[in-house]
Amino acid sequence: MARTRSPLLTASRKSWKKSKSSLPEGVELVTTYDRSQLINRSISTLREKLIEESIVVALVCLIFCGTFRSALVAIITLPIAILLSFLPMYWMGLTSNIMSLGGIAIAIGAMVDSAIIMVENAHKFLEHFERRKGATRRILNELKSSSLRRKASGAPLFALAGHYG
Repeated sequence: MARTRSPLLTASRKSWKKSKSSLPEGVELVTTYDRSQLINRSISTLREKLIEESIVVALVCLIFCGTFRSALVAIITLPIAILLSFLPMYWMGLTSNIMSLGGIAIAIGAMVDSAIIMVENAHKFLEHFERRKGATRRILNELKSSSLRRKASGAPLFALAGHYG
């Protein structure tokens, strides 16, 4: 058996070894399909892609925001928002599966887009010395319209039914 890094796989293998000793004589457990290597490769690939995506997001923020200080707002808040997204999942008893991680990956793009819009508009309004309250209201309206367009483009996914939905 291959060594695993997953605590769940390690625990299930220990349980499997314990249950082997309690089987009647002549009965044996045989592994027919071991998915542990697939799971380990998936975890490794996910880790690599998250690092790559973080670097690309940081570069995009630097390019579009113009200054390092402005980009730092998005670069710092995005990982915090992603980590905080796991709290409701934990409280609701949901696990991190391919669908939830895919949703988070899509949300990263949406959050980057919103963060860039917010920073760009904040700079624009600060240059014109507008009042904070009016500037914030105008920025929020632009963010709402941007989010609405993004949601409308994803609406056809809800029409999928059966195996795909």
